[in-house]
Amino acid sequence: MRVTMPDNLHKWVLILLLVLLPTTLQAKIPDDIVCSNCHTMHNSQAGESMTSSSLYGLLLSTCSGCHTGLDGTSAIAANTQAPAVMHSSSAPGNSSGSNNMLAGGSFYWVSTTGGNTDNTGHNVIGLSSEDADLGTTPPGNSGTPLGSQLTCAGSRGCHGNSGIQNEVQALKAHHQDDTAPLDGSSVGMSYRFLSSVIGSEDADWEYTYASDDHNQYKGGSIWNSAATDTITSVCARCHGDYHGNPGVGTTGASPWVRHPTDIDLSTYGGEFANYITYEVFVPVASTTGLTLVDSNVQTAGNGIVTCISCHRAHGSQYDSILRWDYRAWPGTVDPIYGCGVCHSSKN
Repeated sequence: MRVTMPDNLHKWVLILLLVLLPTTLQAKIPDDIVCSNCHTMHNSQAGESMTSSSLYGLLLSTCSGCHTGLDGTSAIAANTQAPAVMHSSSAPGNSSGSNNMLAGGSFYWVSTTGGNTDNTGHNVIGLSSEDADLGTTPPGNSGTPLGSQLTCAGSRGCHGNSGIQNEVQALKAHHQDDTAPLDGSSVGMSYRFLSSVIGSEDADWEYTYASDDHNQYKGGSIWNSAATDTITSVCARCHGDYHGNPGVGTTGASPWVRHPTDIDLSTYGGEFANYITYEVFVPVASTTGLTLVDSNVQTAGNGIVTCISCHRAHGSQYDSILRWDYRAWPGTVDPIYGCGVCHSSKN
């Protein structure tokens, strides 16, 4: 007996597939990375016994495990192709035109045992070797302590969903679509998984860079901006007294008791007018964060000072996670600039 199929069956099969398959591409995880690079099916590879100690989501490693580069000579960690924000065997470079230490810096120095390394990076759990000295109350925070040590993501971290404590659960956005522009509408659509933050991501995290090849950050238009979609607003979540707090000794004009952020260099003129071409070591934000600024920093809205104009987000070899040696400035070691890029009359 021959069974015949309805003529329109193929149409229904196609409709079913369209319904079941994802409607967006999952671009956060590179296309050439297989699932087993990050996950395990049964937590029993290489003949090992099943245990109950696997990480959430059957992950093979933690945040730092996936984002560690061993030799400090590559933008990415082996296998995972994740940006290397931690280096375990040698310090990343910091030279002009090539930057093994990516835009956010590295936890290498704060993880080093001994010496005065506490203030060379955020004391993220599992990375900082002198956690007890750093405590759980961030500097510039007049509120309550975090409650426990800093994490990469979640309610005690910077990345992911701040409403979820577990950092892995908070970063499910690794599998979300991130088709530009990153408008901050979700964690996956936020700059570097910084919830609500708008910006443009350099494809190699500024491993190679130039005035027209870099991240682009969004900044606020006034010094006490209450915006939650700027790069400085991320820092202000923990360091609120350093930004936007009108009760900390200033009214938005000189004399300042802290360096101003979310102010536009183009409105001040004078020595600041000499910052014209974008300098990657002293990055400035723009009011949109979506259009690359290169040689037009003095155009209104293109030269906004932020926290990361002077600091690295993860860590650096300098005090207070600065981008250059503030105490030795102007110095003779690359980069010899720093403060003088904006304050050109001081050179």
